[in-house]
Amino acid sequence: MAKRHLNNKVLIFGDTHAPYEHKECLHFLHNLNVEHKPDRVIMNGDLTDSYWFSQYMKDIAAESFGSELRGLREFTSMLHDVFPNLIITDSNHDARLWRKAKAAGIPREFLIPYMKMIGAEKYKGWKLVDDFRFTVDADRSKWQVSHWKTGTSLGTSQKLGRSIVLSHHHSRQGIGRWSPEPGKTLWGVDTGCLIDAKSYAFNYAKANALAQVYGAVLIEEGVPRILPL
Repeated sequence: MAKRHLNNKVLIFGDTHAPYEHKECLHFLHNLNVEHKPDRVIMNGDLTDSYWFSQYMKDIAAESFGSELRGLREFTSMLHDVFPNLIITDSNHDARLWRKAKAAGIPREFLIPYMKMIGAEKYKGWKLVDDFRFTVDADRSKWQVSHWKTGTSLGTSQKLGRSIVLSHHHSRQGIGRWSPEPGKTLWGVDTGCLIDAKSYAFNYAKANALAQVYGAVLIEEGVPRILPL
């Protein structure tokens, strides 16, 4: 009988947008892994940026797709060194290639699998999922980790009736709590991001009045905690 996975310490981060990640991204994640020794690690979407498959006009200074892909695969290799076991949730940037192919009428069968594209098909401890749900051992609370849902994390938690962790919004990092009944607490959590905001890949976001917030989240025995970069 397989040993049940523990969920006493769950580390969650999102929006690395490799190869346009923050210069301290891997160092930061390595230190978190050493310090907290999580039972489970979840990469909550937008692992890749897929800049060359975006709908936005490309910067004339941008590297080629080949250069982007090589940088991406180098990042995934180093990330695997830090986290040999990793859950990755599906997301809008990671799905850019599929959406572009779909718009062009190219069947999915003509595309290589996402994990092979990023050079991670050999990483047996990595798993790509739509979203991820787990139960905390300490208090039996139920959590859902999704890259993005319409509305805020707190509002989504109230709508779904469970604690939830979202990413996607680079300018959001925080924790909200509410009680559906006396003695019960549910959480809405935003992870922040780990991008390089100065990269040309994020020129489209310069009109956003809110700055990026960097960091990750640790859920320890059912209680979330912000880990700022």
